[in-house]
Amino acid sequence: MHIVIFLLVVSLALRENTYPYLALIVLRDNKMTVVQRIEGPVQPVDLVERLTRVMNDTESYLVTMRHEREQRNLANTLRQQQDVAYEESLRQDQEKVRTDIQFVPTNLTVHLYI
Repeated sequence: MHIVIFLLVVSLALRENTYPYLALIVLRDNKMTVVQRIEGPVQPVDLVERLTRVMNDTESYLVTMRHEREQRNLANTLRQQQDVAYEESLRQDQEKVRTDIQFVPTNLTVHLYI
C-alpha cells in the first residue's frame, strides 16, 4: 500500500498527461529536477537522440558537481587526517609529561635561611 501512495505522489509531482511517459531527473541545487520529459509514443532513434542531447547539455553541470563533491571529500579526509595527527601528537606530549613527572625526585628537602 505504501508503494502505491509513493507512486501516486511521484506521478502527481511529474504531472504526466500521456503514456508512455519518460522523465530524466537530475539532482540540481540539492533537489531533484526534471531536465527532460518525453510523453507518448516515440521512435527509438528519436528517443536516443533526445536523451543524448539532454545528457550532453547537463554533462558539464554534472561534472562540476562531481568535482565539487570530490573537493569536499578531499577536504574532509585531510581534516580527519590532521585531527588524527593532532590527537597522536597530543597523546605523545601528555605521555612525555607523565614520564617527566615520574622522574622528579620526591626526597628533595628545601632549607630556608633567614
